[in-house]
Amino acid sequence: MNQNTHLLSHISCSVLHLKSPPEPYKTSEWYTSRIAGVPFLLRNIMSLQRSGLHNLIVYIDKPQEEIEKLASTINDLLQENLENCDVLVMSATVGDFAAETLEKEKIKKQKEDARIITNIHWVSNSGQLKETLQNREGHTLFFNGSALHDKKEVRSLLKTFTHQEATPPEALPISKDRLESLIEKIKRNDEKELIEFQEETPSFTYIPGSEQAHVKEQKDFSIQHERLLAGSGQNHDSPITRLLSRPFSQKMTRFFLNTKITPNQITLFSFGVGLGSAICFAGGTYPMNVFGGLLLLFSTWVDGADGEIARLKFMESKLGGKLACLQVDS
Repeated sequence: MNQNTHLLSHISCSVLHLKSPPEPYKTSEWYTSRIAGVPFLLRNIMSLQRSGLHNLIVYIDKPQEEIEKLASTINDLLQENLENCDVLVMSATVGDFAAETLEKEKIKKQKEDARIITNIHWVSNSGQLKETLQNREGHTLFFNGSALHDKKEVRSLLKTFTHQEATPPEALPISKDRLESLIEKIKRNDEKELIEFQEETPSFTYIPGSEQAHVKEQKDFSIQHERLLAGSGQNHDSPITRLLSRPFSQKMTRFFLNTKITPNQITLFSFGVGLGSAICFAGGTYPMNVFGGLLLLFSTWVDGADGEIARLKFMESKLGGKLACLQVDS
C-alpha cells in the first residue's frame, strides 16, 4: 500500500466550498482569475489532487446554469494544462449532468506512472450537498474555497490524522440531525460555527486555510501572486542562491508566468545560453571572456526560472527533471 492510500484510507470525501464572490463579480469570472499563472479554483483543485485527494466535491450555492458554466471553463483549462504537464483530471459531474473532460485516446497517450486522476462532483445547492454527504462512512474534509491551499500543508494534515489514529475508530456517518445542523452552518458561511461543529463531530474536519492565503477582494489576487512568487524557490537553496540568483530568476519568472512558454522550453533556452558562454570562453580573449561570464550568469538566472515556473504552474515532469540534470552535468 502506498503512502497516500494509507493516509486516505479512512477519509470518506473532500469538499471544496466556494463562497459567493463579492459584487459585482460573477462566479466564473472570480474563480477563474489567475494567481501566478493558474486560475484560482484550478490552483486549489490541483493542490488538493497533488496532496492525494482524488475524489473532490466542489460546492457553491448558485443556479445550475452558473455552475455548469464554471465547470465547463475549468474543464477547458484542465485540458489546456494537460498539454503541458503530467496532471490528468478524468471526469467531472455537475449534479445530474456528466461531462467527460478527456477522450480515451488522450488517456492512452499518458504515461501510466505520470497519471494523477481526480473525479470532481459539482454540487449547486444545499439539498444536493446533503444528499451527497449522508450515509458516508469515514472522515469528511471540508475546505474553505476562498483560500489557497498548499499541498504541503494538506499532506501535513493528513499525516496528523494517521499519527493521532494509528488504529482509526469505527468510522460512522454524520447523523441526520448533525448533518442538518452542518448544512445550516454552511449556508451562513460562519467559520466560527464550522470550527465549533468540527470540535463536536470527530468525523468532520474544517480546513479554513491560513489567514494570509485568503482571497476576499480583488486586491488579494495580486497579494497572493506576490506571495507565491516570493516562495517559489526551494528549501535547499544555498545562501548564495537566495541572495544572488533567486531575486533575478524570479523577475524572469514574473514575465514567463504570463506566457505559454513551458519550463522545458526555458531549460533548453538556458542550455543554449550556457553553450554560447562556453564558446565565448573558448575564444580566449579578454572581451570574449567577459561576455562569456555575463552569458553564464544570465544562464544561471534562466535556469532558476524553469523550476519556479514548473512549481507555480504545476508543470513538473520527468522530462523536465532529466533536462535539468543534463544541463547541470554539461
